[in-house]
Amino acid sequence: MKNLFNLLIAFGILTLIGTMGASDVGALSFNDMLSQICLSFILVLSGFAGKYLLSIIKCLSKKYYAKKRAQRYSYI
Repeated sequence: MKNLFNLLIAFGILTLIGTMGASDVGALSFNDMLSQICLSFILVLSGFAGKYLLSIIKCLSKKYYAKKRAQRYSYI
């Protein structure tokens, strides 16, 4: 999963670089440029958000299983 989110970030950055190059050449209109920039920011932000949520889920699952393990060996 982490690699998938890294790919989203990489595709977003490559799309942004490609959009900047195409706008410098004049191959894109202003509206096309804005839509592609929005798409690239959405890709990058979704990649970062996914990595963040994945780390939170991993941390919470470690705490949950540690608590379950502690309850299993408790004799109180």
